[in-house]
Amino acid sequence: MDLFDFLPYALIPIVIFFFFSMMKNQSKKAQEGMSETSFKIQQPKYILWLGIACTLLFSALFVLLFVTNAMSGYYEDYGLIGIAVTCLLCIGFISIGLALIYSFYQDKLIVSEDTLFCSQMFNKKQTLQFKDLSSVRLKQAGYGMESLTLFHKEKKIFRADSYCAGFQLLLERVQKENILFK
Repeated sequence: MDLFDFLPYALIPIVIFFFFSMMKNQSKKAQEGMSETSFKIQQPKYILWLGIACTLLFSALFVLLFVTNAMSGYYEDYGLIGIAVTCLLCIGFISIGLALIYSFYQDKLIVSEDTLFCSQMFNKKQTLQFKDLSSVRLKQAGYGMESLTLFHKEKKIFRADSYCAGFQLLLERVQKENILFK
């Protein structure tokens, strides 16, 4: 084993860090045009593009496995279990890509004066006031990121990460409203 065998494993954290720093920079630029009283928090466009790329790439790989004649050589080399594992991995990554796309369009928090309009992936849409929030949790999420979770009657209603545009405005607003931090 030489150094080049470990290079892909060393590049993965670097690529992830670069990806998150690009998202954070994009959110800072987008936040500059927002007002302090009315703003919208949504996943950055990079999430949408990552979801599209993941879905298309693994869909193409999945189709290539079954439509082309390459499958016959693959079957002889790896057997039925190899094909099943590859198919499950492709389907898993296609699902992750579709979830990222859905998340981009579904996860939103719109703040208008004292009103919060929340919409998240598997939660129903809610309209609340800041005074209705029971608590807030701020925690480190890795790679220099933070996450802010809003609770209403001890039930999670929304989670925003620091790479989302408007995160700092929401954090300042929550602190200004004197909402309990967990």
